[in-house]
Amino acid sequence: MKRFFLCSIAVVLFTAFVSCSKDDDDFSITSSKDVELSSKGTSQITCSDSKASYLSEDEYVATVSDKGLITAKRIGETY
Repeated sequence: MKRFFLCSIAVVLFTAFVSCSKDDDDFSITSSKDVELSSKGTSQITCSDSKASYLSEDEYVATVSDKGLITAKRIGETY
């Protein structure tokens, strides 16, 4: 029974150590983090990580292309 318990603990610890990995958060945004635009205005977001993806929380207000181009559509605020 003791051996089974020790083996179980060893498996759990091994799994915990193997599943941990370094986060890939080594990037920087090289453009302004806050942007104000008039309707149909545009602004380009740039990021040092070529795998970055861009997203508008409210596409009714503004859209963001896969290349980081923000296009204002209507009055409002989005993130």
